[in-house]
Amino acid sequence: QTELSQNGPLPANWEIRTLTDGRVYYIDHLSKTTTWTDPRIAGPAVPYSRDYEAKYRLFRHNLSRPRTNAGNQIDVHVNRKDIMETSFRTIM
Repeated sequence: QTELSQNGPLPANWEIRTLTDGRVYYIDHLSKTTTWTDPRIAGPAVPYSRDYEAKYRLFRHNLSRPRTNAGNQIDVHVNRKDIMETSFRTIM
């Protein structure tokens, strides 16, 4: 595949797959997760900072109070291109 040669080898325990519609996704066998983002070009991990904990607590607090509309439905905003991943991240 041309993607493999352009970006170098995948990290250990990663695999690349292609869907029948041509979309490429990546499997991390260690964490048993999949992603649309190529792990070879993903940015570095965000460094830890003290305000991370405060932001995380605020996020969890806001998550426990879902935004609702009539009929007690929850609005989930997702990107059509990667609907499965964004909906999972939004809900979880």
